Amino acid sequence: MRYHLKFAAGLSLITGFLLVPAMNSAARVIYLPDEYKTIQQAIDVSQPGDEIKLAAGIYEGSVSLKHGVSLYGEDPNTTIITDSPYVAGPIVTLAGKCTLKGVTIKGAKASSQGAIYVKAGSPYITNCKITENRNSGIFVDRGTSPTIEYNQVFKNNRSAIEIVKANPRILTNELYQNRGFGILVSGVIAQTENNPINSNNQENAYKTQAIIKGNTIKNNKGGAIMCQDSSPVIIENKIADRRGRSILLVMSNAIIKKNKITSGGPPAIYIDSGNPVIEENTIDGVLRFAILGESKLGSIKNNKVKTLRGSLLGMQGKS
Repeated sequence: MRYHLKFAAGLSLITGFLLVPAMNSAARVIYLPDEYKTIQQAIDVSQPGDEIKLAAGIYEGSVSLKHGVSLYGEDPNTTIITDSPYVAGPIVTLAGKCTLKGVTIKGAKASSQGAIYVKAGSPYITNCKITENRNSGIFVDRGTSPTIEYNQVFKNNRSAIEIVKANPRILTNELYQNRGFGILVSGVIAQTENNPINSNNQENAYKTQAIIKGNTIKNNKGGAIMCQDSSPVIIENKIADRRGRSILLVMSNAIIKKNKITSGGPPAIYIDSGNPVIEENTIDGVLRFAILGESKLGSIKNNKVKTLRGSLLGMQGKS
């Protein structure tokens, strides 16, 4: 038997003894709650390239978003995904190259993986509000490379964003009033640019090499930025209203350039160890020393300093 060559929608036709159906490559748009009762039901039937669009409302239960699928909320102020009362863990788990946009994530129970858990791949998180969760807002796990931008992460019980052995891009977020750190990084390189980070209870900590650029950092109880076992580049940040220890607690090497540091408090830059480069910063309104160290102070030059009392440099303790 021989099939004749034809052209028809949805079929891949060949001459010979085999007729093979073609894959339908058209992306599908799935609307909730019109088409499915839960977000996860819609994700389970979706294919790479599909979009799931949420109408305004409150959606309860955990969600695992898979590779190639996009989840869009109508408006982050009115489209809310919250935790199930019966399950403790992340509200949203992301894997592969997927997109989460335009929703509020709130009410996650205690979980070491945060309210949003970046599990694998390079997901994109944008225009979301992450708030009132019992652990960190976003947890970025090892080996992943997400892009996190234009989000508000605030009033979480621990850090706004926690990163462990991953390589994220963190751009233009607002991170404030979290009880832990603004950003806590350990293990690998991260890019952190243009984020207003304020009103967190501890230092915004970076435990590895990182780029920290263009951030507004204020009203943190413990301090603004903590660098531990790392050599970050801290450049062009606005740091104000210190109430805790140091605005910059530098442990190990760092490059600190062109930052504007204002308001009263302990030393603007505190150096525990290492040989940082501190150049072209504007430091205004500190109470005693602008820069204080317990070790060699590294390269310090071309800084513009105004202190209420005291001097530019101080050294204590270690030689």
